[in-house]
Amino acid sequence: MKKLLLLQADSKTSILELLSRADFPSLSQHKVGEGPLRLCLLVETPEEFEKLRHKIKEEVLSSNYDFILREDFCYSEVTILAEQTAFLFPGQGSQHVRMLEHLHSYPAFRESFQASLEKLKHQGLELEHTYQGLQAGIDQTEMAQPLLACANLASLRLLDNLNVHAAFSAGHSFGELCALTHSELLNSDELLEISVKRGQLMKEANLVSAGKMLAIFERDNRDWEQLHQKILALVPKAQDWLANINSPSQIVYSSTAENILKLSELCQSHQIRSTLLSASAAFHSELMAPAEKKFKHFLRDYLRTPKKAAKHVVACDPGAQ
Repeated sequence: MKKLLLLQADSKTSILELLSRADFPSLSQHKVGEGPLRLCLLVETPEEFEKLRHKIKEEVLSSNYDFILREDFCYSEVTILAEQTAFLFPGQGSQHVRMLEHLHSYPAFRESFQASLEKLKHQGLELEHTYQGLQAGIDQTEMAQPLLACANLASLRLLDNLNVHAAFSAGHSFGELCALTHSELLNSDELLEISVKRGQLMKEANLVSAGKMLAIFERDNRDWEQLHQKILALVPKAQDWLANINSPSQIVYSSTAENILKLSELCQSHQIRSTLLSASAAFHSELMAPAEKKFKHFLRDYLRTPKKAAKHVVACDPGAQ
């Protein structure tokens, strides 16, 4: 299991001294020192830690940058203000067995995650074995959404414990509900209950008309519309399947399983990079219309008391660009 360590100090020299004194067992302390400079590292073995410690010292000492981000460490001399920070919450497709497992070594994360699982038990969902991979189903929408809620709530608890805050939040699809929770328009219990209902309704809609989702990539593309036109040249009716514009270089299509599998084959034959998403249904498509209608009725009856957001939420406007 990976271990995460956060070091803080008043100077570059001091933070590197903390790193020099640290040993692998001490990584269980998680957070050491105080000060505006921060060094965060993620390692799994003592040997990996020794190599990373040497790498960090060399790079931090030789660099003129006040911010360095690598796959296994992050160094910052920049004061990060909450009013300049946003949290972006993931949606379905990002879930996987034992996701964020390394963060369970943090009591704040572990306690929040387990508490959420216990609350879901009272709603008839036993998800511990699904999370651990002891039984299949984590990609099924009725399992994925509640587990993503557990992971996001635990992450928020951990960030708060580490004194990392944000004035803004946004989310991808289901992640928007998590963003509303961060803004305090929903509380944690409401998020869990809504995630269960949303997952059930989407499952029901998919049973009526099964669907899939396909992501299309072009790494150097700077205009998503050009990428879209390339797909339309292959399948004109894909105009109605466009579900997400994730970036200038990535778009997602959502439709029946038959349509999406054919599109996947065409992309492969024309050397267009694509991947079938770990989504159990055709989200963001007309196939979800029955679930959308029922979910609106559920939310109207469920959320009766108006609330004022404590933090800003950047929300998607369906149909807008």
